[in-house]
Amino acid sequence: MYDGWRALGSGAVVYFISLIVLGMFIVMTLFLAILLNNFGSDDEEDEGEFGGSGVSDMEAMDLAEVSERNERALMKTSIHTRDESREMATATHTH
Repeated sequence: MYDGWRALGSGAVVYFISLIVLGMFIVMTLFLAILLNNFGSDDEEDEGEFGGSGVSDMEAMDLAEVSERNERALMKTSIHTRDESREMATATHTH
């Protein structure tokens, strides 16, 4: 700034200060736009079939599928365990 002032006069100072102020304004505006956009997208994403519980619809469907698969696996395990215990009981009674 001082070199411009010495070479061109007071017009360089006005140009330099306006450049700095406008640049800061543009950067601040972009930062706030990104920040507000991120807050807005979270609100839209959370609201769905599950009433804004913090879980999106896709996540909730994935969780329901995993839960259903786990329940089926648990039922198969309990059936196999029950069958094995019957076999063991029958084997110990026959000897």
